[in-house]
Amino acid sequence: MTTASAPGVVKRGPILGLRGKLFALLFALNLLLTSAFAFVLYDSLREGIVEEIDDGLLAVAHGVHEMIPPAYFDRVARHETIPDDEYLALVTRLTDYARTCKLAYLYAVLEDGGAVVEAVTSADDADFRAGTFERPLTPYPSASHALRLTLGDSVMRNDSYADAYGEFRSVYLPGRTPQGQVYVIGVDTPLTDMTGRLNRAMFLTIALGLVGFVLSCGLGGLAVARVIRPLKELTRFARQTKANNFTLVGEGLSGIFRLGASVGDEISELSQAMREMLSALNRYIVELKSANAARARLESEFEAAHDIQQGMVPHAPPEFPTWSRVTLAASVEPAKAVGGDLYDYFLIGEDRLFFVVGDVSGKGLPAALFMAITCTLFRTFAAQDLLLDEVMRRANRYLVDNNPSAMFVTVFAGILDLRSGRVVYADGGHEPPLIVHTDGSAEALRKVGGMALGFMEVPFVTGSFDLAPGEALVLFTDGVTEAMNPAGELFTQAAVLRALAEGQGPADAATMLARLLDRVHAHAGGAEPHDDVTILTICFDGVG
Repeated sequence: MTTASAPGVVKRGPILGLRGKLFALLFALNLLLTSAFAFVLYDSLREGIVEEIDDGLLAVAHGVHEMIPPAYFDRVARHETIPDDEYLALVTRLTDYARTCKLAYLYAVLEDGGAVVEAVTSADDADFRAGTFERPLTPYPSASHALRLTLGDSVMRNDSYADAYGEFRSVYLPGRTPQGQVYVIGVDTPLTDMTGRLNRAMFLTIALGLVGFVLSCGLGGLAVARVIRPLKELTRFARQTKANNFTLVGEGLSGIFRLGASVGDEISELSQAMREMLSALNRYIVELKSANAARARLESEFEAAHDIQQGMVPHAPPEFPTWSRVTLAASVEPAKAVGGDLYDYFLIGEDRLFFVVGDVSGKGLPAALFMAITCTLFRTFAAQDLLLDEVMRRANRYLVDNNPSAMFVTVFAGILDLRSGRVVYADGGHEPPLIVHTDGSAEALRKVGGMALGFMEVPFVTGSFDLAPGEALVLFTDGVTEAMNPAGELFTQAAVLRALAEGQGPADAATMLARLLDRVHAHAGGAEPHDDVTILTICFDGVG
């Protein structure tokens, strides 16, 4: 039967109450523990019985070792004829020893011409009376794998095997004569006795487990009933507290105190914990409101920092002279609200373009502040019409002297002569830019060497190359080549080269930038970016 507590909501009674669930859990737990107990006990008994049998077999094997003189094995190996009376006496001793120890077989084998042969063996009653027992050098083709291994490496082994005569447990004790002849003494015992002992142990274990299972279920049922009653009372008090906005007042407060005092066990601790929980909950609600307000302020500050950082990088090309046919486009996509990538470009005089791309170590606000300082340094020193290596040196010196957090930034900076296409560049441990030729092929620029800025004062060298009309220069940070898809695969520089080659030669800078960004986004496939992505494209079409 169901009752409607609200429009569209159907309230159903519990299919199995807490009492039934606890009892079912107790039943399952007892069954699991009983099964585990039986398994562990059976396994322990089995290991003990097997170990006991193996120890006995080894002791017998040592006894057999004392019965057979080492020279006997040398004689058998040399194919000497063993007199019948000597061999019969040895077989008799082994057979009597096997009967006394209640063992199946005692034997010694060696290797002859790559085959396993018997040196001597005990006999069963029928063969002993008939005198039909095996003779020396009789082939033993049914030798077990473990026996053959022991003949090969002289390592004692225990083994269990079955053949047409039944199941046996064996020990293989290796030996070596003074003349170097290797032999193995084997002792076999039937497993019927061990199987019977294990079966009796199993039945006893099951019986004990069943008795314990019945007793534990009965006692558990009484414990469940004792626990359920105060829990129902606590449930009623909790509902009343919810109706009072998590404040213990009136009957709920006195009821919890009374219940805790009357029960005097874990339920009392539960009632105390409930009072403490509600008190802490009220405190946490206040703290959560304060934390949410602080988080909102922090998010607002991050948004402001993002806007400020985005405002620091140029968003439109400078006003090139009318005779210049250079197009330029750039983009920075922080992995977080703010990032550490940077780019900048501006004219020096009328016919030179300064440009720089960099990547600050770390993420977040510290990297953003370091990025802002780096941009300011390059703009300040480059505007003084200094040589590029001097710009790098001064910027690095300032960062080294004013860097308590030991951060660093990789940069690639250059100056493009708008009239000739000549590019002078300096490398601060950054990704090498790519030159896109007029036929659509692209290649990485040769690095001139250089250390990231912020580590130590080091000299910087410059290199140069010429951009022919129709060629382009593409600079980027490692967030492009290391963009990762959901499968963990990187975009790589090879993928950048393929993306640039799709256009059949350089287009305008904005088109190249958009195409490369599209390929990076398509590769990422919606995966969360783990690094900032920054690209700067410069297309040189000469002068006109």
